[in-house]
Amino acid sequence: MKFNYILAPQNLKILDIISSSQTPFFLNNDILSQKQVGSFYLLSDLLVGDLVYNIELFPNKGGRYVRSAGTFAEILNKTEEHVTVKMPSGEQRMFYAECRACLGSVSNENHFHTVVGKAGKSRWLNKRPTVRGVAMNPIDHPHGGNTCGGIQPKTPWARLTKGIPTRSSKKKIN
Repeated sequence: MKFNYILAPQNLKILDIISSSQTPFFLNNDILSQKQVGSFYLLSDLLVGDLVYNIELFPNKGGRYVRSAGTFAEILNKTEEHVTVKMPSGEQRMFYAECRACLGSVSNENHFHTVVGKAGKSRWLNKRPTVRGVAMNPIDHPHGGNTCGGIQPKTPWARLTKGIPTRSSKKKIN
């Protein structure tokens, strides 16, 4: 018997059956007709309005999107080749219909309520301190050295770094 770790879905109970294969699952010679929370399904097999997580970007490459605690995405639209999914950020993204995703949402939705409490505990979790660029000296960071007033922060190539769009409007997006 082979055991694997999975991202635990919300409302998963002991002895619940989770399937990751594309073939139908049989239990006591009866096909399991209901879709089970936490099981992998092709995006083309899911319905509009279903909540999914652990979404593949390319078919059979493994889940890449919507894996954080308490997150889920919603299927908005389906065509023969693509499925439109509303991501947790609000972005609408198209995935191939042959990609797979888990049904439901990831458990531990209260994860963001945990209070670390002190810097030492954060260091135990291998998180190093972060210092804002504005608080640094100009030699250390492009945003550094600002006093009250003065010039706007610039890159080493003398381009403004804050407040203006940096994306070229002339480039074509495929």
